[in-house]
Amino acid sequence: TVKIVSSTNGKITNIGTDRANTWPSCKSGGAMGGMGYRILIDQPGTPYDEHTIVYWHLDQLNPKLKVGDMVKAGDFLGTMGNTGCSTGKHLHWQLISPTGTKIIMDSAVDKYCAQNYTKG
Repeated sequence: TVKIVSSTNGKITNIGTDRANTWPSCKSGGAMGGMGYRILIDQPGTPYDEHTIVYWHLDQLNPKLKVGDMVKAGDFLGTMGNTGCSTGKHLHWQLISPTGTKIIMDSAVDKYCAQNYTKG
């Protein structure tokens, strides 16, 4: 089990499942949504204070966390998983701008995690 921790200080704005993408081809039958279990964190007071960081495909969420909680870099969020429409255990990490633009940083993280954490 790979523990996922917050990459930044911030405020949790959403915890749950991605039900917006209910693709019928999902192994979960669409009940969980395309991206599976997720946590969204805003970063007030930082250079990216209007951006949101999203952690997708988590297997288990930290049950102590709730929307509105403040987290610090290194705080436990959950465990790496294979939920939603993923094809293997990995963390899908993404930075999203205030306009909803997905900053393309996640592909390198996805590839690294897929190569290094799904081997065993």
